[in-house]
Order: sequence, then C-alpha cells, then structure tokens
Amino acid sequence: LAVLYRLSLVSGSIRPLHPLYLHRFLIHDILGAVVNNGQGRCMTTPRSAQIDFSVTPFYHCMSRCARQAFLCGIDHNTGKDYSHRKQWIVERLKHLSEFFFVDICAYAVMSNHYHVVLKSTHHKVNGVGDKELLRRWEQVYRNDAKVIRSYPKDSILYKQSVQKIRDNLQSISRFMAAINEYIGTKANQEENIKGPFWGDRFRSQALLDEGAILTAMVYVDLNPVRAKISSTPENSEFTSIRERIEVYRKSLKNSFDPKSVQPTGLVPLSVSDDESTLDFNLDDYFALIDETSRVIRHDKRGYVSEKIAPLIKRIGLTSQGFVEMVKNIEAEFSYAVGHVEYLKHFVPSYCFRNNPRRKFAEDCYLDIAA
Repeated sequence: LAVLYRLSLVSGSIRPLHPLYLHRFLIHDILGAVVNNGQGRCMTTPRSAQIDFSVTPFYHCMSRCARQAFLCGIDHNTGKDYSHRKQWIVERLKHLSEFFFVDICAYAVMSNHYHVVLKSTHHKVNGVGDKELLRRWEQVYRNDAKVIRSYPKDSILYKQSVQKIRDNLQSISRFMAAINEYIGTKANQEENIKGPFWGDRFRSQALLDEGAILTAMVYVDLNPVRAKISSTPENSEFTSIRERIEVYRKSLKNSFDPKSVQPTGLVPLSVSDDESTLDFNLDDYFALIDETSRVIRHDKRGYVSEKIAPLIKRIGLTSQGFVEMVKNIEAEFSYAVGHVEYLKHFVPSYCFRNNPRRKFAEDCYLDIAA
C-alpha cells in the first residue's frame, strides 16, 4: 500500500501509520477501530491478546454485577441484604484453586464486584495424567466428567475431551467462568428468578513485573479501605489481607513461627527460591499495606513514610507513583500493568509517545522518572 492509515481513537480523524508498527496494530487497532458519529471507538481486545502465559503468569481480574447492582450486599432498591453471597465467592475461589492450575495471591469481595490477583501454574499441567485430570474436572463439572468417562479410552473423542480438560484447567478465563457461572446460578435459584447476575465479561490486567504484582495485590487488599467501607485492613471483611492477618495472629498466640504458617489457599509470601511463593517478606508486605492504608485514608497525595520508602524503591517504583498506582491501577492502565518497556511489547498503543497512559506509567517507575 502506498499510504497506511490509522483511525485515531480520540478524535476519529485519520493519520498515517508508520509501516514498522503495522503488524502490532493490524488486529488491535486497524480492524478493531470503528467510527461512530465522528468518535473513534476501539472494539474490545480479544482475551487471547490480554492473557499470555509466555509473558507473565500473574493477572489481576475483576467481575462486576449486572447494572452495577449491589447483588452481594444491601440492595438499595429493595432493601434486601445479600451480603452472605460474599462468602459464596470466597469459598468458590478456594475450591477452584484446589483443582485448577491457578493460585490465588489476593482477593477482595465487595457488594457489587470482586477482585482477584491470580498466578497461573500452567507448567505443572503437562506432568499430570489423564486420570487425575478427570478427577479434578469432576470436582468442578461433575456431569461433564461423567459423560467423558463413558467414552472408550482409546477413542479420538475421549482423547480430544481430555485435552480440552487439560486446556481448561490451566485457563484463567475458564477459572473465572467457573466462579461466575456457579454464583450466578446459585443466586438466581435463591430468588427463583432468571437473567444475568454478572455484567460484561470479566476484566483482566497482565502484571508484567514485580512492581505491578505487588501494587495490584495492595490495590485489591485495600479495596474496602479505599471505598471507605472499612477503616483498617484488619477490619476489611472478605479480603485476603484480613485472612493473612488472622492466621498471623493465631500463629503468634500458639508460639508458631508466623512466617511458616500462612493461609490455606493463598500463595505464601516468603523470601525464597521456591517458585510456589511470592518473593516478598510477609512482615514487609504487612508494613506496605498498613502505611499505604493510612495514606489512602488521609488522602496524603504521594506521601509515604520512611518505613516503607525502601520497600517501594526495591520494586522499582517512585513513592508517589506507587501511591497513585494503588489508587488508580484500573483507570490508568489498560489490560497490562508494568514498566513502559514491557508495556510497549504487550499493548500496541504504548508505542505512541502521546498516549496519556504511557506518561502515567513512565512517572511511576524510578529509572524513567529520574
């Protein structure tokens, strides 16, 4: 083509696109951009472009109730209290993590949505036999597993079905679907109604470096504090931070080493070479949570105490950048969070210097902001 054009997502105008970037934007930008009443609007990015285990195993996911209704809290329209459903979500999360190759780093269940930081352990699935895969699948989809067991073991249909199970058990999309399908069905049965319980598809953000992972975890754990529902992290019900604190306190009472006794169903925090843990000290994480919650409660813009400043520096972030990310990680980042150099390879629009989200990301990281 003599001239390559790109539809501007801001003004709807047309401007030249350098051939160097064509392969990055062909699907996401050119085919995905449509003009509606003079306003450029990009079609939804396919999930296959948002989740890539070859780049990172860590993802921040969020699901919101239909029409943003408080279907897991006190419904303002009817006055009914559905808060008991929050425990359903926590129990379902823990149940599924036992059988999927997906671990839970952090979670927070609110009245009309929930957040979860997940870590894929997809590399383990290849070492698991067909019998074990079927056993795991049966704990999630019993009827489906029963049908597959009825197929002849040497049939193509059986082999294809087992392979599909293998793919599903390492899929974050299937993990989230198994939560939402179950909760939606159970809630509808409780009220004897039909219709969607959840709104749009779940949102996901790839966490591309250590700074992004820990910031997302703090963001999730402090959700009730940021929403002014709870005053402190330890009082934040249905969150992973409260669960970690409770187990920590119990271990101190029983004279156990609190660092060796961590909540079941959550990825442990420990400075070690063990790939099953998060390489961050538990005491340091508690300090990060405590000090950041104070900043958020008192709305101290960019201020952090000397106690946690070295921790933030260690993960490569500026103090102000860390606080702003904890407050606005969903608003200021699209489907990936991290250093600009990583973002440019994962999200095509970060290649353009005039992207406002790129400027925000640059201000958050030490080596760029300096």
